[in-house]
Amino acid sequence: MSDHNIFWSDDPAKLVGYRTGTYSGIEEWQKSSGRDANTRVFDPQANPDKLPEWVKGIVDLSEHTYRKAAELEAMDLRVLASPGAAVLNARVVRAKTIRPVTIAKGDVRALQLDIDGKPAIALWNTQSTGRPIIRLTTGADTVMVESPWLNRKTVKTAGGAVEVPVTFMPVYVHGVAGEVKDLPADRLDVKAYNEPGEPVSGTVVVVNPTGETRKLTLTIQPLEGWTAQPAQFTGDVAAGKTLRLPVKLTCGKRAETGAYTVRMVGTLGDQPVERVTLYMVGEGAGVVAHSPGAIKVDGNLADWDGITEGPSLGAIGDAKHVLPRREDPRNVDWTGPADTSARVWASWDDKALYVAVKVVDDKVIRSDDPSAPWAADAIELFVDGRSEVMQWQTQPTEGCYQIGISPGTVGNPEPVVAVFRKTVDALQAATSLTDDGYIVEVMIPLNAKNFPAGEWTPGRVICMSVLLNDDDRAEIPGRDYSLNWGGTARNFMDTTGWIPLKMAAKE
Repeated sequence: MSDHNIFWSDDPAKLVGYRTGTYSGIEEWQKSSGRDANTRVFDPQANPDKLPEWVKGIVDLSEHTYRKAAELEAMDLRVLASPGAAVLNARVVRAKTIRPVTIAKGDVRALQLDIDGKPAIALWNTQSTGRPIIRLTTGADTVMVESPWLNRKTVKTAGGAVEVPVTFMPVYVHGVAGEVKDLPADRLDVKAYNEPGEPVSGTVVVVNPTGETRKLTLTIQPLEGWTAQPAQFTGDVAAGKTLRLPVKLTCGKRAETGAYTVRMVGTLGDQPVERVTLYMVGEGAGVVAHSPGAIKVDGNLADWDGITEGPSLGAIGDAKHVLPRREDPRNVDWTGPADTSARVWASWDDKALYVAVKVVDDKVIRSDDPSAPWAADAIELFVDGRSEVMQWQTQPTEGCYQIGISPGTVGNPEPVVAVFRKTVDALQAATSLTDDGYIVEVMIPLNAKNFPAGEWTPGRVICMSVLLNDDDRAEIPGRDYSLNWGGTARNFMDTTGWIPLKMAAKE
């Protein structure tokens, strides 16, 4: 379906590959298909005299020296596939000089290079998400900033420094002079994952890169329903100094689970200052932390090395978490987080997956049925450890488990543990009572019996869900209601909605 191409490889056998049929070379392909009549196979730099006329009308290859693909691969640029990646690669193979620039934010890469014979710098984020702002020295009063779509605009620098928003699509700064260096940039850092009902902490960072003291005027603007303390700030920032200002965001009511933004707007001297930051409420970081050391499953979380004191993977304690029930006059209503609520954490090592659940429950009632811990106060833990390509399947097939645990009480200290219709090899579970509820701790071995797919390495995805059952009346058998993190009341037969979590890298 194409024509007017030049193909070349150091290994001619790699040049021709087709889904069906076998061809000895491009000539046989041309003859049998009737296509690519103008396409040629040769090294255009070693044999410039063989260039067809249609090539000469486009570019004089004798004027250029291109880096080979192997050299490009050795640079390990880690630029994500996109039209912008093609532009970056084309510029890198043409550049006569290339110098990596160290960026403090490790996900961002930068190269100082010549583009069309003039000095420039390329920057890109190696992650598909995120838009960090990078501040660079340029050695110039004005520079040309080029977007991923190659639109250019002239920008006046502040003391020779320029700020550039960076995504996975490479962006360029033209007209730099001398060595380019990474500088601290203005930031609005806000705790990314937060528990419902708790204040959200943050820090404003404003850098004065100039050689003179400048007046800073700032306003902190959260979304409606939230307030910032302080809401405004005015003060001087000395030459070359950095201001760090703690900020606290509070919601007038219990904030719903979801994403929120906060903006800071102001000026530093005659330079505008503006940042927008996203933060979450009610959701964890989506990452299963790597275990700091040996975790003993005993209902005591002191050996979790602070993991359970940080942001949870999920919080249960909102009216929308209450699952629908059949109409029954015996049913009672959930009255709020003090009635029952929970937070969930997870950790892993080479041998096992660990899960901890802290439950608030004003009346702890243990199940009397050894085969049905979910018939009273209990948590139900759902884990999908199948290969990632199988996690699309909604039926909980091999590698998916539903584990029910009802807490031990003063009169019956042993928890009630059962696995629904399956067996978990070497499963361990323990519970302990607290002043306002109970703790559940679980260990699931990551062995071939439990998870035939294996592949337990950093970055691997598992899915989890937790149902929280509450029984407020011991005299009436059965739970009164259930609350949910991930999934539905049909969790036992449908994995839809279970929360995807990534296994964190080893510390």
